[in-house]
Amino acid sequence: MTGNKRKKGRVVAAAAIIGVLAVAALVIATTGGDKKEAKAEDETAVVEKRSVDDVIEVTGNLKPKVEQDIRAPADGIVEDVSARSGSRIAAGQAIARLESTQADFAIDQIKYQIEQENFAGNRRKVEMLRRELAAKERAAEDLTLRAHFDGVLSKLDLKAGDVLKAGETYGRLIDVSSLVADVEIAELDIPRAKKGLAVEFRFPAIPGLVVGGRVESFPAEARINGSGLVVLDAKLVIDSPPKELLPAYSFNAVIKAGEPRDVLVADSRAVSYKAGKPFVDRRGKDGSWKTVGVETEGFGFGFVRIVSGCAEGDVLKIPAKEGRR
Repeated sequence: MTGNKRKKGRVVAAAAIIGVLAVAALVIATTGGDKKEAKAEDETAVVEKRSVDDVIEVTGNLKPKVEQDIRAPADGIVEDVSARSGSRIAAGQAIARLESTQADFAIDQIKYQIEQENFAGNRRKVEMLRRELAAKERAAEDLTLRAHFDGVLSKLDLKAGDVLKAGETYGRLIDVSSLVADVEIAELDIPRAKKGLAVEFRFPAIPGLVVGGRVESFPAEARINGSGLVVLDAKLVIDSPPKELLPAYSFNAVIKAGEPRDVLVADSRAVSYKAGKPFVDRRGKDGSWKTVGVETEGFGFGFVRIVSGCAEGDVLKIPAKEGRR
């Protein structure tokens, strides 16, 4: 009796093991016994059409329309100062005068020589002396420092008795009836830049202030700047600036090159590079991927503008991080 029970127990245990193995075999058959993982679906991006303002972005600093450094024309002593810092003065108005006793004496000497040579009838000598006299009189006139245009003395560091050195700067005259700025236009924007285009200025020093201006002029040629980039210099003008705007203020501005335009943009991660040239993997109608070259431009953080090579609605593959470079 005991032997039959043991035999029956072994049969039951064997049947249980066979059952477990059968279930395991079924699971393996269902999940693919080769243990390969299912491939994750590729991440994609869609080429979109967006409307953007047709503008050229520039930055710079304001400066006066015209400026004049007040320089000493010669070594000398200041005899008189007839203006002060902050004064508005007219073109030709005297600002200061250097002592001119020596210059006046030299002029009197030449005049006396001319009288003598006239009495002697030496016309050739008289002609030469008159030329010398004209030069001496111009030099004496230059001892009076004058304004070259209507403006404001933003600085003047002169007083009677000061000893000046020829060529040194002692003041500054500015015309702020309009303000100007020199800016660099990037190579890709040069074809859209035109004289007379409207400009919109904004200033970090005065948040919220927006001032209109215009493009006044361009040089005859582009140049390569210090960063090795091709640029075209342009002069911008604010014709009637508000009083709170001061020379040297920095600004961000947009040149309005035209009406808003449509551009194609895509996720920048979809663009790869080979030998420095951009390309994308584009999905075809049959679902396969085709590698195509594209031309791109920057378009804000995380996006690129697709200039050529794709159309609106194209689906692009975003390579995995370990993918192509």
